[in-house]
Amino acid sequence: MAIRPRWLLLVDDEPAVLHALRRVLERRYTIATASSAEEAARLAGAAEFAAVLTDYDLPGQNGVWLLVQLATRPGLRKVLTSGRDIPGIEALNSAGVVDRFVKKPATPEELFQALEG
Repeated sequence: MAIRPRWLLLVDDEPAVLHALRRVLERRYTIATASSAEEAARLAGAAEFAAVLTDYDLPGQNGVWLLVQLATRPGLRKVLTSGRDIPGIEALNSAGVVDRFVKKPATPEELFQALEG
C-alpha cells in the first residue's frame, strides 16, 4: 500500500508561480493552491495541512496575515516567500508566526529544506 504524501497549501497570486511550485513540490506533497490569503485561510479551515508556503505580497491581506491566522496550528510548518527583504522577519520568526523565510527565486532544494525543517 502506497503512503499518501503530506498535504501542502501553496499561496501565490501569480498563476505561473503556482504552476511552477506545484511541478517542483508535488514529488513530495499533495498540493492545494490559493491565490489570496483569505482563500487560503478558508481552505486551511477545512483541511489539515502539514505545511503552508505563501508569498508575502498578495491581494487583500498579505502572507503574514495568513500565517498569523495559522500560527496556533500544532505541527504546521509555515514558510513565507518574497522577492524582496521583509522588515521584521526575525521578530515574526521568534514569535512562531514564520518558521522559515525563503527569498525568491529559490531552488527546489531550498524549498524542500524550508518545508521540511
